[in-house]
Amino acid sequence: MAPIKSNSPFASYFNFFSESGNLQPAPPTLLTREQLRTKGTAIGDMTQDGGLAAAFDDSTTGDYTQGARKDPSTDANVGRNFGEAVTIAKVILFRPDGNGTSGSNCFPGEGGGTYTIQKSDGGSSYTDVTSVSGTTDKSITITFTAASAQYWRVSFTGDNNGGTVQEMQFYSS
Repeated sequence: MAPIKSNSPFASYFNFFSESGNLQPAPPTLLTREQLRTKGTAIGDMTQDGGLAAAFDDSTTGDYTQGARKDPSTDANVGRNFGEAVTIAKVILFRPDGNGTSGSNCFPGEGGGTYTIQKSDGGSSYTDVTSVSGTTDKSITITFTAASAQYWRVSFTGDNNGGTVQEMQFYSS
């Protein structure tokens, strides 16, 4: 096809697409941590004490009564339904203040077990993105190859004791 001869800025645009024959979707917009913190709704079963919203209130300090908690913590999970697909490449989790191994001032599983980042397009069937070993540290940073989905969560193997997530932070890059 011969190029369109025109002074119109749209002429080259239409010429490009007529020659390429296909449209490419725009790359996804990467959201800031604050945009991800407030977008959509909290999901999961860690509804005791501070409840699910407490995991996204931008507070990394406090005891277990101020975080998202489940007791017993077996198969505990917390995350977000972002309302549309978002790109995530890193999650940082914070546990409550304390020693990290008892009194519910710990992640589910008293710092042991496995933490699995999962994603879903529909919210009913989840795919594992990555798994890491538990920790008694105040926080854990989990990085992985960026992926897009509407629903994102962390699932803990947990145990028969309580466990709390004080804050959960999502990052696009």
